[in-house]
Amino acid sequence: MKPREAAFRIVYEVLYNDGYSTIALENIRNNHGFDSLDSSFITNIAMGTLRNSLYLDTVISSFSNIKLKKISPSVLTAIKIGTYQILFMDRVPDSAACNETVKLAGRFGGSGSRGFVNGILRNISRNKNDIGRVLEGLTGDSLLSAKYSFSPEAVREIRRFAGNEKTEAVLEGLNASPAMCIRNNTHENIEALMTAEGIEFEKGSFGQNAYYVDPGRDISDTDLYTKGMIAIQDEGAQEMVEFMNPIKGERILDACAAPGGKTAYIDFLTQGGPDIDAYDIDHDRITRMKESLDRLGANRVRAMIGDMSSALNNGVLYDAILLDVPCSGLGTSQRRPEIKLKYKNSDSLLVLQAAILDATVQSLGPGGRLVYGTCTLTCSENRAQVDRFIEDNPGFKLIKEKTILPDGKRGGFYMAELRNQND
Repeated sequence: MKPREAAFRIVYEVLYNDGYSTIALENIRNNHGFDSLDSSFITNIAMGTLRNSLYLDTVISSFSNIKLKKISPSVLTAIKIGTYQILFMDRVPDSAACNETVKLAGRFGGSGSRGFVNGILRNISRNKNDIGRVLEGLTGDSLLSAKYSFSPEAVREIRRFAGNEKTEAVLEGLNASPAMCIRNNTHENIEALMTAEGIEFEKGSFGQNAYYVDPGRDISDTDLYTKGMIAIQDEGAQEMVEFMNPIKGERILDACAAPGGKTAYIDFLTQGGPDIDAYDIDHDRITRMKESLDRLGANRVRAMIGDMSSALNNGVLYDAILLDVPCSGLGTSQRRPEIKLKYKNSDSLLVLQAAILDATVQSLGPGGRLVYGTCTLTCSENRAQVDRFIEDNPGFKLIKEKTILPDGKRGGFYMAELRNQND
């Protein structure tokens, strides 16, 4: 399989089979023997096309004499990845993007599509310096939706959360290619170790152990990674653990813990001292989490299967609980673009979050604290859930809260500390 075909398959899987971009990408790269250079090329085309999907639709529709909904999914997918290469990948000659895309369209959409695809891509190539005109006539949320490839409903939700003045900056941050952030997971001099490994880095501005490295550098085969001295983790996710401020000697519960990155950071910050229980509902996720915790030296953690929408009833009252609930994930759409493309409100998700919060808090001891967190940017999943809980549980108090708006490096996160005032 050639790299462009691999990218085609990933985009098609996400757009038309409700696939997940990270899983589709991992499956393709792991199962077809691509080297690091080809893997990077595939990632660029596939994730870039998905990240800009609605914008590419807008461009293509302005050059096509056939409405997009009448173009077969295979042909439209091919045109999208070809258009992405022409508009966003300066090192790829337009002629190569056109020729290879025509071949893909012919293979997956039938030989009769070749002339149609070739005509559109050649026309886009000739007019790419004036491509901004495709957005003319669009205003308000319709313009932002097309420009940054967020569903109209996602734009409206982010506007409610971030406010009119910050909405476009948030959309722009979430539409940027994601930075590669790692976390120091050793008490040795990590900067000296990275320098010796030939890893160029930049210190994070917010997380105390966060560093940014070249996203094109595969660090998974370095000694630092395999020996668990560094972990890949969004700086905002690291901030959520630091916001919790785990203390050595506490009994700590990490509910909804998989894939375990925050669990491992709790262990690191307390130098392996706390008594940590970590739960997740999915057996496979728990298995992968245990492997990650072992690599990161957090093998004191007890990782167990549990449905946190029901009370644990394990006889334990915890000093601190981290509850990173399942959410719509808009704050992670920089890395999972299918979220922003297909976002819709979900009342069932709100019900689940409330059930998990109400059940989990029963395991919090007197005077204990619970950090409720999400990686999304909707009022209903964040402060509204906190307000609802406090109204129903007057013995609890909101101590502090923090919102992280996407800035091109960090994703979007919300966190709030609830304190049990009961004796």
